[in-house]
Amino acid sequence: MSIATIQDIRHSGMQSRGIILQLATEIESFMDVFIAEHFAERLETIDEFVILILTPAVNLKTKGEIFMYLLNKKARAFLEERPILNKTEYLINKRNIFAHWPTDYTARGIDNFVNRKVVSYIKLKLHGKKKPTTEAVLNDVYEEFTEAKINEVVKEFEEYHAAIQRLVLS
Repeated sequence: MSIATIQDIRHSGMQSRGIILQLATEIESFMDVFIAEHFAERLETIDEFVILILTPAVNLKTKGEIFMYLLNKKARAFLEERPILNKTEYLINKRNIFAHWPTDYTARGIDNFVNRKVVSYIKLKLHGKKKPTTEAVLNDVYEEFTEAKINEVVKEFEEYHAAIQRLVLS
């Protein structure tokens, strides 16, 4: 294992994390506004709802569920025209990988990068689930991203971002 390889893995991970987390943060802000506008009309009240309730007390997974409920209730036609919005849960899961899972610098992760140009991430916190003892369980806590897969995920985030931006700003 060379320091250059470690730096290449790190650089690749930083680039993909940066793009995906920037888009995810903006998407979450649009969700906040959409949800808040359902419960308030005045700009000041919308801001208070976001600042005092949504941001500190509601996690992204729950915001996604609320967003989808309200979207189905208030803007079903918009949703049907933009099926990417049905990928809310999927994209939140991908965002969580890039936000919380560390890059894999084990022999397996380095081998994947050197031989297959794959950046790997490992979920270390299992939140009460069984400890990873079998190959199947290990695969549930291990995610690999080729450059093509990263580009696909970024494209999905960009498409979702464009749709939710149009929804909120129209």
